[in-house]
Amino acid sequence: MPTEVVDGATQQGTQTGNDFLSVLGAWIFTPTGAILTLLLILIGGAYGVLNVMGQTIRWLGIAAKVVAFLLFFWIVGGILEAWGIPIREWVRSLATQMPDIGSLLLQFFERLIFTAG
Repeated sequence: MPTEVVDGATQQGTQTGNDFLSVLGAWIFTPTGAILTLLLILIGGAYGVLNVMGQTIRWLGIAAKVVAFLLFFWIVGGILEAWGIPIREWVRSLATQMPDIGSLLLQFFERLIFTAG
């Protein structure tokens, strides 16, 4: 294999890696991306340390997976919106069609308290 082909493939691979890191950094260094990244580092780090010590906490692992999914959705959603696919807008419109869960829970607890009293 000629050295020009190997050098070209290496250069293309390096350029693709740098492009990937710059796109990833552009979405991580937004306010939402930074918060999600910090949460993932803190929750994931705490879960990892406790896991090594043998003190696994199930909800901490679940929280780390949820934050990782939200960060992934934030990055991929932003890239898809840049390509013209409004994925975040679709999710936002679906969320507005759901009932207000907070007020329903408040009504439920009020009913429980008045029933018990």
